[in-house]
Amino acid sequence: FIIALSNSMIEITSALAVMGVVGYLGITPDPANPLSTFTSGFFTYPQALAEMPSPNFWSAIFFLTLWILGLTCVIALYEVTVTMIADTDWAKRWTGGRRWPI
Repeated sequence: FIIALSNSMIEITSALAVMGVVGYLGITPDPANPLSTFTSGFFTYPQALAEMPSPNFWSAIFFLTLWILGLTCVIALYEVTVTMIADTDWAKRWTGGRRWPI
């Protein structure tokens, strides 16, 4: 429950931040050229950061956020892979029937 609630709160906070930036830049919806996640993350948001006071600081924070996002995704994928291997019969044969200390 705590993980689901934390995830929802982060998603809501991120959505408010992105929509605030889109509103600040005055971007209006265009059916011919919709605003995608890639566009807002790598074109629109850096453009807004460049217009803010002390853009280098905010750009470094944005880069750090994207780096942490990538790191946590890698950890989650690695955890699933290790769990899958540890729960199979192959892992039990490979370790001689002992449980993995994870």
